[in-house]
Amino acid sequence: MAAKRTRLSLDFLRVLDTVARTGSISAAARELDRVPSAVSYAVDQMQRALGQKLVRRQGGVMALTEVGAELHAVGLRMLAEADHVERRFEALRHGRAMELRIAIDTVFDLRSVARLVREFDTLGAGTTVRLLEEVLGGPWDALTTGRADLAIAGLASGGLPAGGGWDCRALGDVPFVFVAAPGHALAQQAAQDRGRALGDALVRSHRVVVISDSSRRLPKRSVGLIGAQPTLVVPNLAAKLAAIADGLGVGFVPAMRAREWIGAGRLVPLPVAQPAPVGRFAIVWRRSAGDKAVAWWVDALTRAGPGLLAGSAGLPGDTLA
Repeated sequence: MAAKRTRLSLDFLRVLDTVARTGSISAAARELDRVPSAVSYAVDQMQRALGQKLVRRQGGVMALTEVGAELHAVGLRMLAEADHVERRFEALRHGRAMELRIAIDTVFDLRSVARLVREFDTLGAGTTVRLLEEVLGGPWDALTTGRADLAIAGLASGGLPAGGGWDCRALGDVPFVFVAAPGHALAQQAAQDRGRALGDALVRSHRVVVISDSSRRLPKRSVGLIGAQPTLVVPNLAAKLAAIADGLGVGFVPAMRAREWIGAGRLVPLPVAQPAPVGRFAIVWRRSAGDKAVAWWVDALTRAGPGLLAGSAGLPGDTLA
C-alpha cells in the first residue's frame, strides 16, 4: 500500500510566507489575525508531516531553512495562481473579464487610447487592458481569430466581414495627405511647379514607404501604391512618418497625424494627381460579448471619436503617456 502523501494547503503556504516576511511568529499572528499558538502549531504540524525543518530561529528572528526557502518559493507561485483564479471568478461573477484586448489600427495614436486607461482604472474593475497595434486588415484578423475582444478598424469597401455576429459604431472618416521630406526631390519639384499636381509617372519613379498588413490569416492588402514602384516596408505609422521625414521615401499618411511633423518642418504636403485616400473607421466587437468592460470601452471610444487621432503626432522623443 502506497504511503499517504503530505498535502500542502494554501492556508499553510500563506502562514509560511507571513512568517518569512515578518520574521516572527507573533508578528505573523497579528497579520493573519490569529493567536501565536495557532501559527506555531501550523508550522510544527507541517514540519512533522514533511519530516523537514522549515524555519529556525536565527539572530532573534525566524528564518527559513534551505528546504523552507525552496518551499516558500514554490508556494508564492501557487498563491499567485490561486489569487489569479479567485480574481478571475470574482470578475466573471460581476460580468467583467480579467483581460480586455483592444486591437487598434496604426492610423490612431496609441497614446490617445492609453489616456482612457487612466479613466478606466478609476472604476476599480481590476481588468488588464492589452492594446494591440495592428495594420490594415490586422484589427479584423485579431477579432476573427480571437486575439482581440474589441477593435478600432478600417471599413473596407465591403463593409463588415462575412459571417455576421458583429456590432459596430462609426468613428468617422480619416483623410490622408501625400508627404515628403523638405529636401526630397519630389518636394523640390513641387516647389518648382508652384502647386501643380505631380503626375503618377513622376511619383512612381520614387520610393514609397508603406506599412505591412499585420493580418496573420486574413488576406493581406495594401493602399496608397501607384502601380509598381520601389517600396520600403515598415511595421507601423510611427516608423512610416520617421522614414519619410528621413528622406527614405514618400507616401500617404493621415493628415491629423502628419500635422505636427509638417508644423515642425519635418514633412511637407505635396499635391499629387492620385486622389488621396479617405479611411472610414469604426469600433467593432462581437455581438455576443456581454462584458461590462467591453461596453465601457465602446462608449469611451465613441466619445473620443476622431479625437483619437489628435493630441500627439508621434514626433521623435515622445513617450507613451
